[in-house]
Amino acid sequence: MGNQLNDDFNLFNYDAGKFSFDANIIIDFFYNNYEKILEEIFLNKIYLSSLILTELKAYNLKTLNFKEVEITTSEGSEYFYLIGRKFHGLSVQDKHLITICKFNNYYCITNDNLVRNVCAKEGIKKIGTLVILDEAIRINLIKAIDAVTILDEMISNGMYLSKKLYNNFISKLKLH
Repeated sequence: MGNQLNDDFNLFNYDAGKFSFDANIIIDFFYNNYEKILEEIFLNKIYLSSLILTELKAYNLKTLNFKEVEITTSEGSEYFYLIGRKFHGLSVQDKHLITICKFNNYYCITNDNLVRNVCAKEGIKKIGTLVILDEAIRINLIKAIDAVTILDEMISNGMYLSKKLYNNFISKLKLH
């Protein structure tokens, strides 16, 4: 998981934002049966890249009420190819996600280190799983202790999170 310590938990405006997700986030929430969190927080605000959708065929995403988006301008197409040359190691889906976020002013929702670093360098707003869980707590969708359980389940099912990020998140929760 990317360095989510760089995400500001307090500055994201869920009400005004539009969000585009990397497949890894959606898979982590759906695989662990926590898709309701995404549905509640991001209802009618999800814009998914057509290429990201190809990675998510195993999941019924209808409850997310998302809009499928494409790169529609020549400037977007040019940028798509340029970031691939500028930042090595990006997949086609990564480049598509980054381009769509850049040209539509969407938040990029990802845990991928490389994608997060590119977003930071390119001025694209980014958040990850920890900020989503923090928002779920803030709006009383889950309790802080539930966030720990959810995070532990995601990690046990394959999501990577450094010990440092995990410990910082847990200490921030002020569990009682």
